[in-house]
Amino acid sequence: MTRPSLPHLARPRFGAPHFAVPRFPVLHLPVPHFAVPRLAVPHLARTGFGRPALPHLAGPDVAAALRARKPLAVAAAAILAVAVVNAGLAFGGVLVTAAPSATPSPSACIAQVEPTATLSPTPIPTPNFDILTAPTAGPTATAIPADVTATANGVLLPWYDQDLATRRPIVVMLDDHWAARPQAGLSQADVVYQAVADGGVPRYMAVYQTQDPPLVGPIRSARPFFVAWAEEWDKPMFVHVGGSRQTLDRLAIEDKLYLWNADGLRYESVTRYMWRVDSRAAPHNVYSNSTELRLLARKLGATAPLTSSLWTFGDPTPEWLRPQGGTITVPYHYNLIDYRYDRATNTYPRWVTGDPIKKDSVPQIDSNNGRQIAPSVVVVMYVPTYLYPNSYRLDVRYLGQGKALVFQNGTLIDARWAKSREQAPTTFRYASGPQAGQQIPLNRGQIFIQIVTPGTPVTWTLGLTTPPEY
Repeated sequence: MTRPSLPHLARPRFGAPHFAVPRFPVLHLPVPHFAVPRLAVPHLARTGFGRPALPHLAGPDVAAALRARKPLAVAAAAILAVAVVNAGLAFGGVLVTAAPSATPSPSACIAQVEPTATLSPTPIPTPNFDILTAPTAGPTATAIPADVTATANGVLLPWYDQDLATRRPIVVMLDDHWAARPQAGLSQADVVYQAVADGGVPRYMAVYQTQDPPLVGPIRSARPFFVAWAEEWDKPMFVHVGGSRQTLDRLAIEDKLYLWNADGLRYESVTRYMWRVDSRAAPHNVYSNSTELRLLARKLGATAPLTSSLWTFGDPTPEWLRPQGGTITVPYHYNLIDYRYDRATNTYPRWVTGDPIKKDSVPQIDSNNGRQIAPSVVVVMYVPTYLYPNSYRLDVRYLGQGKALVFQNGTLIDARWAKSREQAPTTFRYASGPQAGQQIPLNRGQIFIQIVTPGTPVTWTLGLTTPPEY
């Protein structure tokens, strides 16, 4: 029995000539690319009437629908097949080719769906609240160490010069004869004593701690009272060239006990710690420098630090409270000393006798640097003197107490000096007023101590304090 032809299915009216129901099973679709499968359309053989034959459409329902000329059923079947395929792809299914059967059922076109591995969502990192702490501070600024006070004259030195602040002083005897001027190294001394030696010619004793002059001199001989003041500096090295018999006898006993004796008569002929220059006549021509003197101090053993001060120190008065002008005159037989107060620098620039015949007054200059000698403090000590029996040698009664004048900040302080015993410091205390008996704080800086006999006509004028300008 032959199948009837379907003359009305040649050209479906809904415009989908290839939407014929496919032949089951569906072709195998590649899985990895998840591409939409192309449905294989079977080749339909044409009958003699030009209509396609449907030899493989099994099932009485479909055939009956086709015979009944119900094209909508055919279209619905095609749409259903496409929907099934798309649904399989949408749910991750895999279409496979089924084995051919005599009566394939529609359910055979879809294989069992094997679920693919579900992609888990990328986990959101949990915030680490430990790193949300307050940021640590950067490197803390290191505080600059405070300045240190020099034990010799209270001058403030930077922390990196703290070794200089307690360095063992070197005490040097210096000439003040008119042929010895200008001296070298006086402006860099921390403390300077000036007193009359034999014949009325004054002499200096310079104390060096914080500075190192490139040249020191002329170096001269010593006297017993200078030795006594030198021993106040806690066993310093005492530099001189010879001395009186009384001085040399005392040094022979007290060497290495209260000071280190550095006599130029011993060292200048065999070493280069001290030497003589040709530009000046003897005995005003012995010189040294700080480098050689420090080497000599190391050789002798004078290196222990000076940890305590002889005096107390204070800060200067502000400039607007200082007076304008002022002078001090200290007369010696062979040298007239003048100080002229300078308000801006709070110092006392020094003037000395120039020409011994003219007796003119000239600024006292340091030959090392051309600077005028200008101490911050001037102390005048009235100390009795006497001559050794059957000798022209002068001695000073440095033990005890007496009148003193302290000039600083452009003002005058009435004071008393006192020295209780050998090797004890000479102190300066208020003579009157509510602070009587207390030590006077000396201004920081160079200190000049003028020793004169009682009755010496030391004169002074104090400047006027101008009111501040507003």
